[in-house]
Amino acid sequence: MKLQIRNLNAHQLYERFDIEIPSDDSSDLKICYVDFEFEEKPEYNITAKFLLNQNNLKLDDFNFVYFKNIDLIFFRFIYQWGIIDLKNRRLKRNIIDYSLDFPFFYSHENCILIVDDLFAETITFDGETIDTILNEQPHEIIEFENYFEFDIIGVEKRKLMKTLQET
Repeated sequence: MKLQIRNLNAHQLYERFDIEIPSDDSSDLKICYVDFEFEEKPEYNITAKFLLNQNNLKLDDFNFVYFKNIDLIFFRFIYQWGIIDLKNRRLKRNIIDYSLDFPFFYSHENCILIVDDLFAETITFDGETIDTILNEQPHEIIEFENYFEFDIIGVEKRKLMKTLQET
């Protein structure tokens, strides 16, 4: 995936985009356009318009994560993260939260693990939630066949499922 990022000021506008990512209702929103280009799948090329709250000065490559075998782009900013569904060309999730750190996204054999300082979550390769738990710092993560165990040091152990439970 190649990125072209245009961090603009309030007086500059670029009208061609495929999807808009809103932010909170901050009074000082910034606008950023990102072109996502996929040499191996040009039908997934997309331009996203991001409305950023005043805590985000500009975007760069660190703000985006793409796993080649999954048709999702993960984005992360200060107080916000989400998922863009490339196949359906839509915003899959847009989460406004007030954690102190960016979430991190990890690809595993049968799920994506998302971890930040407030929560941990597993999702399918289609972006659907499998399981969510509260997270605290410091913690250690131990991986088992069907779940992750979060050892919240000095507090407790929490189990996060890797696959959907059969009913």
